[in-house]
Amino acid sequence: MKNGAAATCYRDFGPHDSVWVTLRHEATHLFLFMHIPDAKNLPGWINEGLAVYYASANVKNRKLTGVDVPARELHRVQAAMRIGELETLQCHLTRRDGDWSGPAAAQAWSLVHYLLHG
Repeated sequence: MKNGAAATCYRDFGPHDSVWVTLRHEATHLFLFMHIPDAKNLPGWINEGLAVYYASANVKNRKLTGVDVPARELHRVQAAMRIGELETLQCHLTRRDGDWSGPAAAQAWSLVHYLLHG
């Protein structure tokens, strides 16, 4: 592979659709690392936000036909807002700890979604 990029994932898959969601998510990471010079220095929120965003893509006849709002991510962001645990934008944009799971991934998705759709 170009630049030595590779994607691996393992998971206890549930419904059939979750396989495709996970594959689209991981393929987005792979695409970024294969096509963006110095992708390892991409801000984490862009890397994870795009992966979560495109995991919910609708594909028909090998073409992207739209992207759904993932209910789980939306609910995570809404819950964090309700209880005052949403990271500030400055903190989120400068996060360097590498943990982009759970609420951090949901917030990264929400930022990418906002930037793409307003």
